[in-house]
Amino acid sequence: MLWHTFQFLSGFSFVFWLLMFHQANAEIVCEPGNKVTMKRDKCEPCGENQYRPSRGSFAECLNCSPCARYSELASPCTPTKNTLCHCRKGFKYVSGMCVCDKGSGLQKSGEVDICMKCEYGTFTNTSDSTCQPWSKCDQSGEKIPGNNTADVVCKNATKPEVTTVTSSVTSIIFVPQMSTNTSVAWTTPSNPLTDTTSAHPNSKKYGLWLGPLGALLALVFIQFVIIQMKPTNCFHKKKQQIILQDSTCRKPVEESGEKFLLPFV
Repeated sequence: MLWHTFQFLSGFSFVFWLLMFHQANAEIVCEPGNKVTMKRDKCEPCGENQYRPSRGSFAECLNCSPCARYSELASPCTPTKNTLCHCRKGFKYVSGMCVCDKGSGLQKSGEVDICMKCEYGTFTNTSDSTCQPWSKCDQSGEKIPGNNTADVVCKNATKPEVTTVTSSVTSIIFVPQMSTNTSVAWTTPSNPLTDTTSAHPNSKKYGLWLGPLGALLALVFIQFVIIQMKPTNCFHKKKQQIILQDSTCRKPVEESGEKFLLPFV
């Protein structure tokens, strides 16, 4: 009876530890705007200037992106979406960025760059540059008149030199609006926060295995010891039974009082 009770308790303990291990490793899914805590036992909101747009088991949120060059804020960053930006007036969306297209030139308005169409007599043939005056031809006259995107071509003259100004622009991703002048955009996703405490994510999983594995090995060892002890107990019981039987068989001889006589030679 004791042996069956021990087996039942051993099996129950193993199932209990298995359920605890499964619960500890159960994936926690957080709603948008939230992330999983460092202990991976619950969800918590994203920090300031951070967002998480979708559900998942993410341990970090994404940093909100600022508006790129030549763009302005259309919608601020929220816990569930990144910053939305659009090109400023006069600028055009080209290949994922806001640019002052050829035919227009950059001008300063205080500390802010604005993009204005080149006036008559000036031009730009590259983006993000300033308007340059047309070249003046000598007595030979003009071969091809100039416009806001090309310089004058003179007769019997070498191609005039053109001074241009180029600049690099931070790339952003845009979603065009219905308007023909501006384009609503969201800035490129930034890198997530670096989690310095989770450099080795597998170490936690290995640690969770140690408890159930140790309990299982302990149960196996106890069962092995009991199995080894069981035959020994049976041997002692059989030995006692043999001794009792031997003493019972000799008892009538002792009570009879008969003597053993040696035979005569």
